[in-house]
Amino acid sequence: MSWLTDKSKLLLVTAAVLGGLSFVQPDSFDPNADLPSLAQVNRADVSRIEITTGQEETVVMEGSLDDGFVVLAPYQAPADTIALRPLLALFERDKTRMDVAVDTGNLADYGLDDAQGVLVELFTDSDEPAVSFLVGQDRPGGASFVRLPGSDTVYRGKVGSRARYARAPLEWRDKMVTQVPAGLVQEIRIEPIDGFTTVFERLPEGDIHSEASAKFGNWSCAQADFPVDQKSIDALAKSLTELRAGRVLSPDFDGGFETPAVVAQVLMVDGAQITLTIGQRTAEGGAVFLKRSDRDEVYLVSGSLRDRLLRPILAYRNRILFNFERLDVRDYILQDDLGRAVLTQNASTNMWSFTEPVNMDTDVLAVTQSVNTLADLRADAIDPEISQEDAGLTGDPSTLTVRMRDGSSQTLMIGLRRDLKGTLYTYVTRPELLPNIYLVRTDTLTHLRVGFNRSE
Repeated sequence: MSWLTDKSKLLLVTAAVLGGLSFVQPDSFDPNADLPSLAQVNRADVSRIEITTGQEETVVMEGSLDDGFVVLAPYQAPADTIALRPLLALFERDKTRMDVAVDTGNLADYGLDDAQGVLVELFTDSDEPAVSFLVGQDRPGGASFVRLPGSDTVYRGKVGSRARYARAPLEWRDKMVTQVPAGLVQEIRIEPIDGFTTVFERLPEGDIHSEASAKFGNWSCAQADFPVDQKSIDALAKSLTELRAGRVLSPDFDGGFETPAVVAQVLMVDGAQITLTIGQRTAEGGAVFLKRSDRDEVYLVSGSLRDRLLRPILAYRNRILFNFERLDVRDYILQDDLGRAVLTQNASTNMWSFTEPVNMDTDVLAVTQSVNTLADLRADAIDPEISQEDAGLTGDPSTLTVRMRDGSSQTLMIGLRRDLKGTLYTYVTRPELLPNIYLVRTDTLTHLRVGFNRSE
């Protein structure tokens, strides 16, 4: 290649690197030279983090993962520990060795010059950084172009993408709106701007005030004349107490709080209260703006929280279809178009066998899994509009019955299927739960039938 000029050689090198091709190096460049490594640092020992993007001001964070980091500059606020944890974990593993030397100089081509490079410095117990490097443009496979301070050599190394470090200063703020144990919630009060107030109260353990709460759990609702669904309210409590924002905005941001969409108050067992207000305005993708009464910031959060808070009270009807102990079952019976099948559990060995029809092979594991699924079966939804006839639950529908050792029995009636957004559900109910019609995923019912050697 002696006919190439030095400038032509350099252009070929740059094109090869940026295109992910084999390198064509200048005569003076040695990609096989000894490759440096970034120091290995225990993330628990990191007490200070400094990140400077280009010519922008430096973001300085101090603290620890155990006690939390705080942003000291260019503002003062708690730092986003959730973002810092995986960043620091990268340097806790074996030393991060550079994959290959790419070039010398031409730093702007790799996003590593003073105007573009992201300087990352981690400090432990010294004024000198334990880890220091610059990140440039991304490469495939989690690698980026990397430069060490004081050197013009460009390397490729697996230090994570540039986006891991090159955040706007405000993006390093703590985005947790709430972070308290959901199990310590005593009461949830929901106040829609154009509806009636709903209050969910958790009754103390052992202080059961009704047959419904004894059977279905400790959440109660004075506004509901039916047992409420415990898992739905547990999920609501968790969404309100482990809430993370997508962005943190200035206190004067107009999120439509003058006439809010809904206000949620969470009362904890220790008397502490969290008040969250969701404004009327929405952002791209349906996100909504939220304020916490004891803070100045405005948070951008998923619109699913607003939708959950604005659910009608009927959406919280109990969806538990069965709740029994497997060992209390004597007979497990399926009646469908293929006929009747009866599985019986031996009282001494708890082993299952077919008693009708006789002499049929029994997959004991499949039967056990089937009964266990039925013993804690919960519907995916309730359809308040459909009639029993339209759901295929009149006449002589298929049934699954468990006959208990005490002589009682419980029966699931199985109706027609329905496709909802590409997922097959089946209408079901129990005679004592009518007129409620429930939807259960069809693949769940298929799993139940496997115990009877029937897949469909």
